[in-house]
Amino acid sequence: MSTKLRVPPEYPVPTGVPATDWVKFLTTSVWTALSDKQRRFFSILVSTGNATVAAREVYGCANSRRVSQTAYQTIRAPRFAKAWRFFRQELPRLVLLDSLKDTAVNATSAVARVEAAALYSKLAGLESSSEALLPVESTPKPKASKSTEKPKHFLNEIVVQDEVEYRVTKLDANGEIENAEEISVRQK
Repeated sequence: MSTKLRVPPEYPVPTGVPATDWVKFLTTSVWTALSDKQRRFFSILVSTGNATVAAREVYGCANSRRVSQTAYQTIRAPRFAKAWRFFRQELPRLVLLDSLKDTAVNATSAVARVEAAALYSKLAGLESSSEALLPVESTPKPKASKSTEKPKHFLNEIVVQDEVEYRVTKLDANGEIENAEEISVRQK
């Protein structure tokens, strides 16, 4: 089952930008905070890489000095600058995290799921947060039904054995611990 992407005709997908990324960006608060002219300017700037071309097309400036001023002012506007930073820095990170999360849950290879979950945790800054870690399951989740079987262990989970705390660093395909690093000895 494929999902049809809905791209507004007034903001077509810029050259070199994946359609899914562009559609995701169009739903963000930084995009909706822009005026219509700023949105058109943004779209043209992403497509051409040229702020002067965008200013000339959107604002209808004929004078080359006025075009440069308008382009500079638009780029420096706080809302526009925030949207640009988000598009260039945060959006690629979010897209990568979504892809890793999907791989961690749905990959057919247990190794791929474990590695994707570990990388997701690291990039999302979750290495020390046991609540937000992704479970590692022995088989991928079926799309149609929900699995009731709980994973045995999680990456970065703290386990205690013989009064010594260990952090789980590697799991096998069944969610069993393959490797762990010692953290501390519990006091009696």
